[in-house]
Amino acid sequence: MQAMPGIRAFSFVVVTLCLSPAARAAEASRPADSLAPIMFENKLTRLMLNASGEVLGLVDRRSGTDFADHARPIEFAVVHAGPKEHPVTGAVQAGDRLRLTFGEAGTAELRVAGRGTYF
Repeated sequence: MQAMPGIRAFSFVVVTLCLSPAARAAEASRPADSLAPIMFENKLTRLMLNASGEVLGLVDRRSGTDFADHARPIEFAVVHAGPKEHPVTGAVQAGDRLRLTFGEAGTAELRVAGRGTYF
């Protein structure tokens, strides 16, 4: 990853996810305020997602610069199951938990924690 001016290079570590076939239930239980952005922050960065799991913003908190590409939607996560890719289709935040839905492939629940300059 190329370093961005004013921000240290960082990466997200994704662990193997166990998927359940209950994706449709998660989609149906989406709260009415699902238009509000999902937000996680650490010392340097604010990450914002929409209810479809697309990145809305990746903001350097010191300068206010948003490094997200707003010209095209970018999925926050993709699951590889065998030869197939399943992009995220839904995201719901509950405190420090992030439930991601991957179409009919299943769901994953992640605990997101800011640790200084890392997530």
